[in-house]
Amino acid sequence: MGAGKTEVANNLRKKFCEVLEADIIAKDLMHSQSDIILDIKNIFGRTSYHPDGSLNAQHISTIVFQDPNKLRQLNQIVHPAVEHAIIEIFKSKETAKQRYCGVEAALIFEAKMEHLFRHIIYVDAPRDIRVERIRKRSPELDPQQIGRRMKAQIDPGKAKDLADFVIINDQSLEVLEKRTDLIMNIIMHMTGTP
Repeated sequence: MGAGKTEVANNLRKKFCEVLEADIIAKDLMHSQSDIILDIKNIFGRTSYHPDGSLNAQHISTIVFQDPNKLRQLNQIVHPAVEHAIIEIFKSKETAKQRYCGVEAALIFEAKMEHLFRHIIYVDAPRDIRVERIRKRSPELDPQQIGRRMKAQIDPGKAKDLADFVIINDQSLEVLEKRTDLIMNIIMHMTGTP
């Protein structure tokens, strides 16, 4: 959260490849898969969905970021379906001979999905910068809520150890773009792709 993965994904889209968004895939599944909808309603109550059938994300967020067990339950429902959807999309990209396809995802390691990817780029920033960015993007979140959401993610030190590449996003967007370009050029060189 607040590290800049969306900016990196935007740079990749602009210059290198299509980038899927795991959050969008998850939300689509939570709206379209009857078994997922039923499981969510069973765990989080009928108010998990609005009368029009749309997901009540605020209700669920309030619960899961206060109760780690509820977060774990939600992830157990959604992550396997997201993984399956990503695999199916990747298969279609291979059939179309598309060389690269990225995935913007906050919880690759937590969801144990790292096996899906040839290369993982982890984006990090100093905690104070991350908190400042989150407060600007989501002013409705108080410092405790931000802290709980950050705590729900993998420790940045551990993520850096698990990732193939790390981008530190502590300067301007131009510097971030140059760092992204450098890593993508390394990846293209490693895979022999221009």
